[in-house]
Amino acid sequence: MLDPKAGRARVVRDGDKLVVSIKAKRHFFLSAFIGFWLLAWAFGWVAVASTLLFGDTGSTSLFLFGWLGAWTAGGAMAIATFLWLVAGRESIEFSTRQVSITRHIPIWSKKVDCDFSQVKGLRVEEKINGPVQNQVPNWFSRKSGNIRLDYGVHSLGFGIELDQAEAAQVVRTILAVFPELGTDPSLPTA
Repeated sequence: MLDPKAGRARVVRDGDKLVVSIKAKRHFFLSAFIGFWLLAWAFGWVAVASTLLFGDTGSTSLFLFGWLGAWTAGGAMAIATFLWLVAGRESIEFSTRQVSITRHIPIWSKKVDCDFSQVKGLRVEEKINGPVQNQVPNWFSRKSGNIRLDYGVHSLGFGIELDQAEAAQVVRTILAVFPELGTDPSLPTA
């Protein structure tokens, strides 16, 4: 039976702060595929690097050097995506001075700090179902996530692949503590 309280998001009040922690959604088959692909990637990388270092490549060395650069960049993206899928998490801190959105993987984190007075329009963004709905989650983009807020002229997101019901629950919890964040930015001000 599905547990109705077993969500990925945790909201904790810490003094004058509200801290939201969200684990990345686990994709078993995608993680396994990328893990096996990374094994083949490492084999290819070692083979080409050793050929460049110790082999007689002649006129193909420029091509192999370029290929190795592109292969390294692709592998780095695959490693980061794999780490996100197996151990990624988001942490969002709300205080009366600042809102911070941080995405973590074991070897790296990306943080966006916002002045609290400039944050408005906290809301749940409707999921768009289309031909790319099953793509790998774009955790690199600061706009990704089912929960959105407006920061000046920027829209930021968090809660990547969070179910709509859980996202709504998180937004209600945040707005209960910081109701001023729920102002609809599309309405004219007096």
